[in-house]
Amino acid sequence: CGGEISKNILKFYYSRGGRYIPAALKLFKAKTLAQLLYGSFLGPPALSFLPLERVQSSFLRTILQVPKCVPNSWIRLETGMLRVEARIHIISITKWLVGYTNHQGLFPLMLQDNFQSSWHKAVLKSLKMLGFSPQAILASGLEQAKSLIKQRVNDVERQMDIAKSPDFNSSDINRYSVSPAAYFYFLEVNNTRRAFTLARSSTLPSAVLEGRFKATPYHLRLCSCPLGEIDSTEHIFFNCLYHIKVREECIRPLLDRFPGRANKTKLAYLLSDRNHQTTWQVAKFCAQVYKQRKSSGIVF
Repeated sequence: CGGEISKNILKFYYSRGGRYIPAALKLFKAKTLAQLLYGSFLGPPALSFLPLERVQSSFLRTILQVPKCVPNSWIRLETGMLRVEARIHIISITKWLVGYTNHQGLFPLMLQDNFQSSWHKAVLKSLKMLGFSPQAILASGLEQAKSLIKQRVNDVERQMDIAKSPDFNSSDINRYSVSPAAYFYFLEVNNTRRAFTLARSSTLPSAVLEGRFKATPYHLRLCSCPLGEIDSTEHIFFNCLYHIKVREECIRPLLDRFPGRANKTKLAYLLSDRNHQTTWQVAKFCAQVYKQRKSSGIVF
């Protein structure tokens, strides 16, 4: 059912939704994610959450329009999403906290029973993995405990995804912020926004990208321009002879304050999405590069 709702959101996204990613993410959280999470926190601890993760990953990959070689961890970082399993842990611990503090219904009787359910054991294990003891988290009060659990899960998930995607580019200000990338909100033209996303994920059309699918050794993934360098994102931005004109128009004025800096440092700045005006100029460059590489018959 969650998968069907996800497909309906995608239909709306591509027709009347204007391909506006923040709106699509809000709809996914309100509709699909709520359906996926319904009752899931009561499942056995050995339950595989992979089918639920696939629904979310497929949706996010579709709206971002990135190749299959881009890892799910990078996509979650870009969209500010958590794994479905992490959200289930938050809900399970929250239900446990509410049951412990409200003392209503059958939950207090369950706690008095010598038998400890597998669900209860799983909750205590989750608390231990997050670095909390049951006594300490209960002593902090319900609202404070819920806030601590949510923040700790967000921090752990973000750090895990960053470790899996070391090339993820973000400013120091929002590197550990669980929120969608800022450019989703103001780059409303789909082609421009997508080209910037491809640049951030190092998947602009290139010999390097082709080599990933053809298993070409990295040192042989060369650009067909006269320089004959490895066709990396860094080469496309600063050296490729096919893009001299658009580079001078969009990129060169942004780098006047960085004389003598390494290209790697300059590329990190250009793709960091820390300034709207800079991001807009870089996105225009990426869109022109994408169009030129797709339409002019450049051979990789």
